[in-house]
Amino acid sequence: MNFNLRDQSTMLASGPIEEGDAAKFAALTGFGTLELDSPGGLVGEALAMAANMDARGSIRTMVRAGASCASACAMALFVSGKTRIVYMGGRLGIHSCRNQDGTLALECNKAMAANAFAHGVPWGVIEASVTTRNLPACFGSAPKTRSAGAS
Repeated sequence: MNFNLRDQSTMLASGPIEEGDAAKFAALTGFGTLELDSPGGLVGEALAMAANMDARGSIRTMVRAGASCASACAMALFVSGKTRIVYMGGRLGIHSCRNQDGTLALECNKAMAANAFAHGVPWGVIEASVTTRNLPACFGSAPKTRSAGAS
């Protein structure tokens, strides 16, 4: 992921979540809003970033118009925001974790579900995420994501 300070309080996190991103994220300071635009990536890195967000206590997450937050971005980072906003024209994409052979990756799905549940995501949304195949991800626009606990 690339991390760029957009203004005094907003950090833009864009691109795929890759090895080492959790450590880069942990070193960032001075922001209260995490703006997301990512196709997702490594679940372990995303969950470590989410744990760091929890430790900080009050990071808000947002997806701006024209941006997308999918996969590990959505189910680990976005849901971990103290408050969550998807602006009109922003997209949030959820799907299940799958192994290379297409079977469900049970431990990955359990970890993602536990993180989402801990952050108040309704069980129906979590259940949908573990039954939706990777391609295409289930994308919701701003009005549709209200049921996922987003503003």
